Amino acid sequence: MKKYPPDTDNLNALADFFDHADVTGLADLEEVQDRPHRGLVSVTVRLPKEDVEELKRRAARMGLGYTSLIRAAVRRFVGR
Repeated sequence: MKKYPPDTDNLNALADFFDHADVTGLADLEEVQDRPHRGLVSVTVRLPKEDVEELKRRAARMGLGYTSLIRAAVRRFVGR
């Protein structure tokens, strides 16, 4: 059974998956319930309210949570 969605934080890989996924076959896919702990560290950062609101809008359009979008942006910046 294939995993749905792919277990990755790579936005390009997720976008590619959803761009090419045949939604008629999604009923046969296994939903990923628990993600493995990846050594994440919690940080606190203060951002302007307008920036957070824009992040939430963009993340929603991409089908992501805004914190996932922030994490992907940081990973992209550090070259991972």
